[in-house]
Amino acid sequence: MYIHTREEALEALAEILDLPERCEQIVLSTVRIMDCMKLDPRRFMVDCQALLVAGGLEALRLRRLEAQEYMPLVVLDPDEDRKFETVASALDALRLSDVALEVFPDLVPPSDRWVVARALLRDENALRDRLTDAIRSRSNEAEVKKARLGLEVMMRLHLPEWSARAGSLRTACRDILDAAGVPGAEREGDLVFGILVTAEGWAESAFQKMDEDPPEAILEILGTHDLLEAVRNAQEAAEVPQLLRQVA
Repeated sequence: MYIHTREEALEALAEILDLPERCEQIVLSTVRIMDCMKLDPRRFMVDCQALLVAGGLEALRLRRLEAQEYMPLVVLDPDEDRKFETVASALDALRLSDVALEVFPDLVPPSDRWVVARALLRDENALRDRLTDAIRSRSNEAEVKKARLGLEVMMRLHLPEWSARAGSLRTACRDILDAAGVPGAEREGDLVFGILVTAEGWAESAFQKMDEDPPEAILEILGTHDLLEAVRNAQEAAEVPQLLRQVA
């Protein structure tokens, strides 16, 4: 059966998650990805496979490391390496948070997906369990409600004290990138904002600099965008190992 919508993708995913063995889940999810006739459900199925079946954030990190064997990254020092991985992990968490928003469409506004991403980055196993329960129990309203409640508790647990100021940081990211002439400054600013508020301690640093040393805040936001570009390049390189294995 071909898949045309995200709703059909969720139905297929429930069937996949009912399989007892992880390897069976991976095989069937790969087949069902190929059954997707449109790009939107295919992307969704790929993200579901990554988060719920194929190892989650750690698997994505290992894929980046594998890519570096084919296109080594230029790292100035260990601190830059750490920052690169922090940005990459935050981006992965933001992307995979969309799975939760598809399972629970009114969980948070799309602009606040970073709240889900923070919970995912800090307690991935628990979040995965709640989503798996909800998908497998889609016809059981009580179980779905229970899974959602567990997810909401997680989100509140990891909601930072500065959350009321988040809008001002988003605006600053957009304005600074716009002033720097970055194409698509609003979209890029939202991505930089998402990284800052998802990564551990980065938003606190940005807020402190905005309050005490605005020029340093500008440099921090621009530097985060530079790291974002580096991560994108690495993500493109991550496709190389797969292509090489296919032609080997």
